[in-house]
Amino acid sequence: MEWNRIDWTNNEIILEVEHTKPARPRRIPLNTSARSVLIRKAGVRSECCPATPWVFFHITRLRNSEVGDRIKDVKTAMRAACKRVGLEGVSFHTLRHTCASWLAQTPGVEALSIRDLLGHSSITMTDRYMHSDQADIHDAVGRLESIRSQSGHTDH
Repeated sequence: MEWNRIDWTNNEIILEVEHTKPARPRRIPLNTSARSVLIRKAGVRSECCPATPWVFFHITRLRNSEVGDRIKDVKTAMRAACKRVGLEGVSFHTLRHTCASWLAQTPGVEALSIRDLLGHSSITMTDRYMHSDQADIHDAVGRLESIRSQSGHTDH
């Protein structure tokens, strides 16, 4: 990802046709935490390699790369980051599932919004990413009581 794909004014990452699997441009909103991470990353960039266009770049010289070169193998970087924090079996794909599941468990977040955030063309694909647990199912059934009482139905 390049720095020029971040719209700081609207807090979005801009994805052009060439950046997406379905070849459709879209914008990914940034929450406060993601924006903070990018701001810290911009600070590192300004200190060690202000000319690099890459958001994710090497901060040390390696055998086949210089400081400021883009990180080419994200999987290797992901494995190293997970190892540093003690996570096993986590990938970007795992994080997409987690994101979808957490959003699905958040009151007021619609499946269509999750679909659009993940960039899926159908809700069917999004359903594969969203997972609920038993507590969510119990909570859903519990909400029927409040709906029944609000509608004025008292029969059993």
